[in-house]
Amino acid sequence: ERQVDRPALTAAGILGGMFYFVRFGFGFLNPGRVDWLLGMADTAFNQLSWTFYRGDAWHWPPSAVRTFMAPGGTTVGLTDSLPLLAVPLKLISPLLPDPFQYAGIWLLVSHVLMAVFALKVAALLFRPLVARVLAAGVLVLCPAWLIRDGHFALSAHWVYLAALSLSLGPAAAAGDRPWLRWWLLLAITALIHPYPATICLLLLGADQGRRLFV
Repeated sequence: ERQVDRPALTAAGILGGMFYFVRFGFGFLNPGRVDWLLGMADTAFNQLSWTFYRGDAWHWPPSAVRTFMAPGGTTVGLTDSLPLLAVPLKLISPLLPDPFQYAGIWLLVSHVLMAVFALKVAALLFRPLVARVLAAGVLVLCPAWLIRDGHFALSAHWVYLAALSLSLGPAAAAGDRPWLRWWLLLAITALIHPYPATICLLLLGADQGRRLFV
């Protein structure tokens, strides 16, 4: 069985974080700085949605915001505003500064997890360390991911690598429950954006079909 140890994954995560700081510096992590978001059409829309949602009353479903795109309203999921963070942060909204943005920390988390899961996938495909590092580097430098900075919810390409690491993994050992990891991943992805959730669901179907029939 091909695995990668925790120190290697930790090192990958650190390198992913360093890659973030090389690309963006430290300024985007300031939760009170929103100018970089308001300078782009899509991220401005995401930030405005979160701002209206934060100031709105609670509705059903919990991600609903009635004051934005009134009178029909919408949800922070449909405005790409990351319900995974928006909903819990609304709970502690009185403790947060105004204005407040969480896109910067999300991009940092995405860079860290992208590197971690890139190494996990590479370890399932290659045995030599050099080959693993090079393959992980190719995945992290994928242009389709690097151009997603202006759509921070869709920058979570690490969920695709996480799904591939589950799909490429060995058959479940006795007592192992890979389906729990699959459904945890699907639950998290559904709270990020419908697009990656759909793709991960398709990967789950392909994985289960392969294990049952191939």
